[in-house]
Amino acid sequence: MKGFLQRAHATVICLPTIVLSILVLCAGDESGLFPSGHSLVYQYNTTVWLGTSLGEVSSQWGLSGRLTVQGQADDALLQLSDITVTLYNGDGSTERGNVSTIILPTQAKQLLQPFILHYKNKQILEALSVKDNEPIWVVNFKRGLASLLQLDITALERTAFITLEKCVYGTCAVEYGVTSQDEFVTIRKFIDQDTCAQFPRRSLNKRSTLICPTEWQDQVTSSSERTYTIRSQNGRAIIKHITSSGGTYVQPFQSRGEAHVLLVNQSLTLESDDINATPLEVSENVTRVSLTFTLPELDKTQGRAPSNQNRLISAELVNLSEGAEGEVKNALVLGFASLIYKTCQQTCRPDTLDRYIRRYLDWLTDSSSYADQLLYLDGLSNIELGRVFEYLEPIIRGNVTVLSSQPHHIRYRAIWATAGRASYHREQVYHLYWPLLANTSEHLEVRVAALSMLVISQPSPGLFLNLFWFMQREVNSHLYYHYYTTLQSLVDSKYPCYITLYVSQGLWKSRSSSNFRRRLRRVQMRGELVKRLARFVRPPSHPQWSSGNYILDYSDETHGFGSLAHLSMVGDERSGLPNVFHLTLSSHTMERSITQLSLFVRIEGVLDAVKHQLFKAQEEESSISEILMVLQQLNITLVEQRPIHLEVAVKLDGRVIFTQYFNHSAFDNLLTVLSNFELLQSGLHLNGQRSVVELHDEDVFPTELGTLVILRSSTVTFTSLRGNLTQGLDPPHLVYKRHLDFATSLTTLNQLSTYNPLLNLWQGVERSHALHGYLLFNNEQVLDMIHLIFKLTSHQPTGRQAGFVSHLRTQVFVRGLEADKKLSRLCPDCESHVEWSGGDDSQQAVRFKSICSDATDVKEVIQSSNFCAQYWMIMARTPGQ
Repeated sequence: MKGFLQRAHATVICLPTIVLSILVLCAGDESGLFPSGHSLVYQYNTTVWLGTSLGEVSSQWGLSGRLTVQGQADDALLQLSDITVTLYNGDGSTERGNVSTIILPTQAKQLLQPFILHYKNKQILEALSVKDNEPIWVVNFKRGLASLLQLDITALERTAFITLEKCVYGTCAVEYGVTSQDEFVTIRKFIDQDTCAQFPRRSLNKRSTLICPTEWQDQVTSSSERTYTIRSQNGRAIIKHITSSGGTYVQPFQSRGEAHVLLVNQSLTLESDDINATPLEVSENVTRVSLTFTLPELDKTQGRAPSNQNRLISAELVNLSEGAEGEVKNALVLGFASLIYKTCQQTCRPDTLDRYIRRYLDWLTDSSSYADQLLYLDGLSNIELGRVFEYLEPIIRGNVTVLSSQPHHIRYRAIWATAGRASYHREQVYHLYWPLLANTSEHLEVRVAALSMLVISQPSPGLFLNLFWFMQREVNSHLYYHYYTTLQSLVDSKYPCYITLYVSQGLWKSRSSSNFRRRLRRVQMRGELVKRLARFVRPPSHPQWSSGNYILDYSDETHGFGSLAHLSMVGDERSGLPNVFHLTLSSHTMERSITQLSLFVRIEGVLDAVKHQLFKAQEEESSISEILMVLQQLNITLVEQRPIHLEVAVKLDGRVIFTQYFNHSAFDNLLTVLSNFELLQSGLHLNGQRSVVELHDEDVFPTELGTLVILRSSTVTFTSLRGNLTQGLDPPHLVYKRHLDFATSLTTLNQLSTYNPLLNLWQGVERSHALHGYLLFNNEQVLDMIHLIFKLTSHQPTGRQAGFVSHLRTQVFVRGLEADKKLSRLCPDCESHVEWSGGDDSQQAVRFKSICSDATDVKEVIQSSNFCAQYWMIMARTPGQ
């Protein structure tokens, strides 16, 4: 910030008016902005406007009243009075509606309590004091109002300069511009919110943010401008007029969607200056607070209308290793670990987090069951935060060998348990995994995992060059082939974490700075190193397909989404077949990782066990015995059958949701169950529905007024599959009938809303985009077994047609307790929800009708999937269709 201020350009021009001299002199005497003994009364007006960039619909509320300011020493006493409130929701502006006003509701009278502003040199605000136990919403509102009442008049001999000021947004760089005309001086202030230290903003995301930077635009743009008109009066400067305009502009989908706008306009106009006014009475019990907006916790109204929400109770973790068994135990261990991760990302003391990590670590090291060891290790993987990496390091190094008869099994899983934080611990990753990679006596799986960690930790170009030269001398064909396929896969990858392979967390955190794009470009240029190395890497002399690392991805840079398929395998050096599989399928959009699914499988000895099951019959057993005797007589060494070792783990969105281990006895039981399973000969009936919230983001931040803003984005998918697969014998015909109904729906919602604390209402604008699809498969297959004639017939039921349709809608709304009643009182012609479709609904109805026209045939589809519900809604609004 200091360097930013030093680089600011300031032009010095002397203003040829006596007003400027008076302002500068006021900065040095005891009068300041509000001189002692004077009571200034200002007319105060505020308007909050929400709508779209097209301006067709809007939701508004306003406030009018008086603000009394009385100067004293280094402070100023303030009090609001005579407050009235307006409310509007509908087409255009309030001029089109019958809008009236009401006095401030009784439940909001706390806003009228006097408060104190504390100044530095009677010009720049330091803090404010409010009555003890005032609700947070009242304090925040007063913070917004107080932020207007400060001016740095010590430097007004310059027409342009930059300084730091405290306000509702934190401590921000403020650009001043000064002009004069006759006896008036006009001062314009611009707050650069990107420079604000401790800006009050909280993001809650269902999906994790990609740690790798992209050029995806931040959809929120903010502005804040204030204008002061000052006049010389009786040898001192008086603030005659203040106007303030703050804007929040939301441009979703890379500025390709309809923009949502929130505007807050405030004005203060001097009505009187009285030196004989009655002093304001301020409570003796006051609390000094900062100017920075306080974000809400559970109660979004911050005391205005608290709901009876159950408080979250942080209970001690019970000993899950006792009492619970099977799937219940797995769900408890993995689910609680995921809860720790989610909670401690936001608010969690380090000692509390460390206590839970140690509990899981103790269970891991104290357990004698390999299945439990894997379970607790996956629990640590789900926690991910804190000192998990540090605590697992001894196991990864191999210093703890009592956990398994095959130590490399547990070491391999421990390495991958730390993968989620590898990019956060680049130096530790290098010190831990480089020696493991370089040690040729280490197990192949450990060396492959070490190589993977070094790559995904976003290493420096120097380290990646070291990897290149080291691997050129590698003699293990499996390890080298894994490196070779990794390099080749990265060459054409468009995945953000691979195309900018060497980006650091520091760069990601500084993405809002002005030099972000320049630094990102520099990182991308370093990423070209991968392509250059791939040209010179030697092809493997003995390719080992079973130890490959294969990446397939695509990216739509225009719309900012993409997908990834990643398969990593480690082969058995003895058999040449893969022992370990890692498969990851993921998608990302809006810098969020969505629908990330990972599958880990370890297979050892399973093929031999399956063969053994196939030759279990008595005669086959005798045949095998004879073969074994002949081999023994020929002194041929028999390959020992490996014990069965099967591990399966499933991750969803980076958290393990299922883990299972099968030894010999468990595997035999599994085969028995599978062998007894028979598909019903009569056929199969399918009926399933699935609804998933794929994406849900919520950003909370303040307005210029000190009220709350919530920006929400969500994507919900719904899928329905119904069908019948039947087969039967009608001699001499074998008949198969296949009937499938598939319906899918994708709904995206963007909402910008703000809280109106005066009326306890939420007002906002939201845009929804729905895409519906319907596919139908209906055919009959007949095989004449005598004449060997095959016949395939496909037909479409009457009234059902396959197709896709979309619908786009924008609406402004007023929601909350008795919203309709309050709105009808203040604006009788207004409705609580007003839509603007941006097009002809009748055309949309025709498109839906092609799919949903026959009500009789489509009823079942509606009941099962709600697919045609949007059509019926449109029909209700479109007469004659």
